[in-house]
Amino acid sequence: MEGKICVLTGASKGIGRAIAMTLADKGVFLVLLARGQEALDKMLQDVKDAGGNGMAIACSISDRDGMLAMAKKVMDEVGVPDFLINNAGAWAFQDFCDNDYSSWDWMIDVNIRGHLNAISAFLPAMKKENKGHIINITSDSERVPFPGVTVYTGCKFFYGWLHASS
Repeated sequence: MEGKICVLTGASKGIGRAIAMTLADKGVFLVLLARGQEALDKMLQDVKDAGGNGMAIACSISDRDGMLAMAKKVMDEVGVPDFLINNAGAWAFQDFCDNDYSSWDWMIDVNIRGHLNAISAFLPAMKKENKGHIINITSDSERVPFPGVTVYTGCKFFYGWLHASS
């Protein structure tokens, strides 16, 4: 893994943080992505304190143009990634009948459009160089849905479909 490049969305906390610290320990150059630059800068410092290296770029995966600009910057400065790990996610607990369309839009924008934006930003270059792996972090909710997370479950099920169709 030494010297490989990994783009990691949702990198500033939780599962993203754990992934980043594990990969930093393996010598992977990390491109840390999340919405907040301050949290990313702290995360990057933690990576460097652990002996790793990388860069931190604040962007929202739901912003297609922003993702394309970020991908160009990454590929111009460090190269085509060996890994894209789509970890960013949005979750809201609600009764489906509440019809809270703003939370539906938010989850779909992050969990579906966002992941598609990230994939489409890097996949052409990965295919051209015949390299790279794309990992979409999913949830048990994809396999075993439960009340209150209908839209979230649908988003996570999409990942299984995306994987099966590619």
